[in-house]
Amino acid sequence: MKTTEYMTIAEAAELLHVSKQKVASIIKSGELKVIELGPRSRRIPKAGFEEYIKNKTT
Repeated sequence: MKTTEYMTIAEAAELLHVSKQKVASIIKSGELKVIELGPRSRRIPKAGFEEYIKNKTT
């Protein structure tokens, strides 16, 4: 089974226990990278998400 390499903002918010608006703020600050798929479609690379978590916990 192939695993997904990207997650939605909603999925990231759920994992971080914050709102989607907070994740958008983190993205805007540059702490979390995002891939733009269209004007209203963005995905967060899982590797980048894991790096963000690692940096926040150390």
